[in-house]
Amino acid sequence: KHDQAKYMAAFFAKLAENICSANGSNLKTVDKLIIESRLAIKGRATIVIGILLLLVAFLGYMASYQQAARMAVSEEERMIPIYGIEKYMLWIQEDPAAKDTRELFQNLKPVAGPNYILSVFAVVGPMLAAIWGALFFGNEFVWRTAKVRAVHYGWVSNIKTKIVVVLFASLIVGLIGSLVGLLGGHISFYLIIRATEIAKWVGDPVIVTSWWQQILVLWLGLSFYGLLGGFIALIFKSPVFGAVIGFTVPYIEAYIGQMLPMWWLPHTAYSELMSGSFTYLTGSIVRIGSNPSFAAFSPSLPWAVVGGWLFLICASMIILSKWQEIA
Repeated sequence: KHDQAKYMAAFFAKLAENICSANGSNLKTVDKLIIESRLAIKGRATIVIGILLLLVAFLGYMASYQQAARMAVSEEERMIPIYGIEKYMLWIQEDPAAKDTRELFQNLKPVAGPNYILSVFAVVGPMLAAIWGALFFGNEFVWRTAKVRAVHYGWVSNIKTKIVVVLFASLIVGLIGSLVGLLGGHISFYLIIRATEIAKWVGDPVIVTSWWQQILVLWLGLSFYGLLGGFIALIFKSPVFGAVIGFTVPYIEAYIGQMLPMWWLPHTAYSELMSGSFTYLTGSIVRIGSNPSFAAFSPSLPWAVVGGWLFLICASMIILSKWQEIA
């Protein structure tokens, strides 16, 4: 799995490099990237979506902390008078019946922080990314700046630059999510050990993959859905259409999946990547199960499917921009 993640990262890094260098000098490319990045950062959508993601992360930690604190008080009052502190400590650490209790406290440990936040971002992020991508590409038509961009920079070059900005922005979200998770884990664990001694007795959770693979999975999801929203916005020359259709794609997939095999659909493959890359502990506000559609295939298939869709959407946007008429 780690090798697959490295190959995917190297492939799309090369893709971004080729997109940037395909038109104009390096200096011009850097200038365009700086301009588009500033527009993306200054946009209200970026600020609102960033706040929403951080709010979801904060509420997730608060919900887990409150649930753990309530359970600790209940368990201590019920079990310690009967079994004593030593037997209760052993029960928490080893008994299969205490699995949910253990995982609830493990979810608040620093080592689980990045896994927890990235797993939440991986579920919520693509829907928000579709909206952001639609606004990022479609607002050119709303603000009537598309024609100016097409004349001064070239419409194809402008779209290529925006694609690269989306790819890098998705990576930055993953890195920020890891740091927020690490910080949140230290804060939540400090608070819970002040509330109860149980947290000190519980070992660290087993995280199934590395942070980098989790960041790569999140990057694939955010990049694909962000560009999907942008692609639809380009087709209809409207950010509203891009946002609505991009947001509802998972539901459209569920309908298609009733008639056709689902393994080739992007959200189905992405869900399979999430189920194999994140550890879902008791108390987490999200949980993704493995899809039976992939049981008979190689573990590399969901990587190939999502990566293929991302490459297809990048190529489609560039092709569309070559023949698109900007009035």
